[in-house]
Amino acid sequence: MPKKVSTKQVLMACQMSFEGKGNREIASELGFTEATVSNWRKLELWQEFEAELIKAYKEQLYNAISSILDTLSFRSIKNRQLHLSDRRFIVH
Repeated sequence: MPKKVSTKQVLMACQMSFEGKGNREIASELGFTEATVSNWRKLELWQEFEAELIKAYKEQLYNAISSILDTLSFRSIKNRQLHLSDRRFIVH
């Protein structure tokens, strides 16, 4: 008799896949076959959750990059101000 699969298990498998685990590792950890995990990948539930994971990851990445660029921009402005003040000091 086949095991009953919960939505939570499919979503856990999708998360594990997103984190880089393959079908074999996912199946082993959750106690299912590789074929079962492969079939889960075709489910609308999997594909929608995976799309949400990708969207969230892109947002985190964008925010991190924006923060880094803001920091670099601030440092650049600060360095320019210091550089200009150094020039004024040297000129006087």
